[in-house]
Amino acid sequence: MTSKITPSPQESNALEKGLDLYTTVLDSVLSSNALETVPGLGMLLGAGKAYLAIKDALFIKKLENFLTNVGSIPHKEKDKFIRKLDEEPAYKQLVIENILLLIDRLDDMEKTTLAGELLKAHMKSLINYDTYRRYSSIIDRAHIADLKAFLKSTGSIIITDLEFTETELAALDALGITKGLTGMGFDKEDKELEDIRIIKPNYKDGESLYVSYISEVGTELRRLLKHST
Repeated sequence: MTSKITPSPQESNALEKGLDLYTTVLDSVLSSNALETVPGLGMLLGAGKAYLAIKDALFIKKLENFLTNVGSIPHKEKDKFIRKLDEEPAYKQLVIENILLLIDRLDDMEKTTLAGELLKAHMKSLINYDTYRRYSSIIDRAHIADLKAFLKSTGSIIITDLEFTETELAALDALGITKGLTGMGFDKEDKELEDIRIIKPNYKDGESLYVSYISEVGTELRRLLKHST
């Protein structure tokens, strides 16, 4: 049976105190009678309170999904990682803070699953912490549909009219997980032509295509997350 990674009683108490302070200050500001007397601002404040309530609920749901996924790691590896956190307080604080910041930014629930997979890879020592942060940033910035399609792809080359549009490939290039050969026309002397013909047998010499090779980062990211989509 697996379990979630949960904060210690001391951490939970500190977190609760911090949240209580945040809530007290926020409520004080948003419930100010002086502010509500400003024409139109009372309605805005009401909407603001509703938005914050929804945002907090979504954050908790994202965090729960993230921790549930991370909790599936074998106990031996999880315990080893927790010991490392306990032995290195500065590293522990850095990890926890950056996880919370990441979860807050993620704009899709499926991204929390992918982010959890990356943390598990770090906990298993498959990637170091800097690499974990770098790959997490890619997940954060990616459009989820493009990212999922990329993770399901299998070839070393991507061609516009087979898997992705030029817009989608440009987005993947911007993330650094593919390397685009934008708008190039390939002919008999191009070394990429043989690879292209494997993917697109009916390719005509000199035809202009948008071709992207998967980068080393993209190859590694796809390997780590191939079972997550």
